[in-house]
Parts: sequence; C-alpha cells; structure tokens
Amino acid sequence: MILFSIIVPVYNAEKYIENTLHSVINQDESNFEVIAVNDGSTDNSLKIIKKIARNDGRIKVYSQKNKGVSYARNLGLDKAKGRYILFLDSDDELPPHTLSSYYRIFQMENADIIEGNIHISEKQDKYRNKIKVFNHDKAIKYFLNCKTISGYAGGKAYNKNILKNIRFISSISYGEDGIFFLETLLKSHKLVHASFACYKYTIRLNSLSGRGQDYNSHNLEVFKQSENIQASVPQKFKKYNKVFIFELYKSEIEKFADSTPKTQKEYYRSYKRLKSFCDKNVIGVLFTTFNLRVRKDAIGYLIWRINGKNKL
Repeated sequence: MILFSIIVPVYNAEKYIENTLHSVINQDESNFEVIAVNDGSTDNSLKIIKKIARNDGRIKVYSQKNKGVSYARNLGLDKAKGRYILFLDSDDELPPHTLSSYYRIFQMENADIIEGNIHISEKQDKYRNKIKVFNHDKAIKYFLNCKTISGYAGGKAYNKNILKNIRFISSISYGEDGIFFLETLLKSHKLVHASFACYKYTIRLNSLSGRGQDYNSHNLEVFKQSENIQASVPQKFKKYNKVFIFELYKSEIEKFADSTPKTQKEYYRSYKRLKSFCDKNVIGVLFTTFNLRVRKDAIGYLIWRINGKNKL
C-alpha cells in the first residue's frame, strides 16, 4: 500500500516546479505518490512535470482547465491512494526528512492530523522530536485562538480516513484552506504539533494560493471564509469565533493599508466592513482569547484606532 499521497496543484510554476518535485523525490521515505494537477498552466509547467514523470512512476500527472486551487486539490483528493495525505504548492518544497518524520509520529501517536513547522531554521530542525498532542476540543480552541495550530494547507499530513466527504469549497480560492482545515478538525480525535521543519515556503506573485499580491478582488473572499467558519463552529466554541475573525480581518486591514491610493479607493467599502467588525469586537477579543499574541494585537489595534495612524 502507498503510504503518502502528495497533492501538488500547479499553475504557471515553470521556475519552481522542478525543485518542488525533486524535493519529494529526494525524501528519505520512498513509499509515496505525487499527484500533480496542472490547472491550465500557460507556461512550460506541464512539459516539465511530464518530463520528470517519465523517469519516476511515482509521479502521476493530471490536467484540467484553469479552475483554481480548490478544484485542483479536490481532483488530487479524488485520485489519492495513499494512507496519508499532504498538500504541497508548486513553488514550495519539502525538507528531505519530512515524510519519514510524519510516518514515525503517525506510528507513535495514532494521530489524525500532524502539523509541523513551515519555516526552516537550524533551531527548529535541532528539536525535531519535540511534539505537542491536542485532543479534539483543545485543537479547535487553539485553532480559533490562532495559537500553535494554523489553517494553512501546507505543513500538515492527514490520515486519509478523516478526509472522507471533506473537500475544498470550489467557489473560494482565498482562505479556502482554513475552512477545509476546520472541517478536518471537527472530525479528528487527535492532532499532533511537531517542532520539526517540514515545509519550505516561497512567496511569489500570481501563484495559485494568491500569495504576495496587492489587495484585490480575491481579498473579498475573506468574508465568505469568515461566514463559513462561523457556521461550522460548534456552539460550545462559538465565543472564540470573534477571536479568529478579528485576527483574519486585522491582517486584511494591514494589506489594505499597504496598497496604493488607487486600490484603497476602489476597495474602501471592504475596508470599512473589516474595520467595523474589528472596532465592535476588539474589547471582547481582548478578554476572551488566551493567546497573549492576540491580546497584544488587540491592544495594538486599540492604540492604532485612537491615534488614527496609517499603520497598525
């Protein structure tokens, strides 16, 4: 049986995709498949993938018309045969010990989800055996309080069993991974956060995940994301909704503030909606969250609002 399925959505990544695939090929755990989904690339990405796949039967290549990252990942989920599932963007890489470290923890802890550290450093790699175990309730609380557990698709491995009937929302291409991750948390019994560096993250313009871009129409999907999160969270965790959404909206306000005057004028109504929520809920967030960093963010927001500065 295949141990790992690594799902790689690809869109115009000719500068990166070779390094991405070789970072998987060079893993010290060889029992895996790569499901590369070409999402209508107009550059040489597909040609590069097929060339590499001809020399390695573990790489499976699929193509679709340009539909977005959610469609691409869902196709990968439909095709996956591995016991464990990872998502890897086409401009990112896996450190060579990633799969073997995940497998060791799955065997030790019988976890549903394992989350590692995204940013690579010598300190993180040195303490790669350090883990924290979260039960169902604690994992949800920490996620909604933006503490330790993140909603990013990268840097995680899932037991395939908990992904049955869970898919990315196809109509959302910004913040879709947070919604997906919450759905997996709701079905999980145990999450393990491990300190080893498991993911090398690259910021570039025009990627499928929309990273590194100026504020634009994709950012408006943050409202869909917050609506889905609020609707999905069980009643006993509802009080933490405002914490999660405050952090989400505060980040969007910062992106708006860094945009050009023309962009700010175009999306001013969106900014007002973001700010209205944060203004209304900042005090509640301050006294609800157990995350000290979020408390500092709330205090910083209050100071920014009082002083009327441009930067948060």
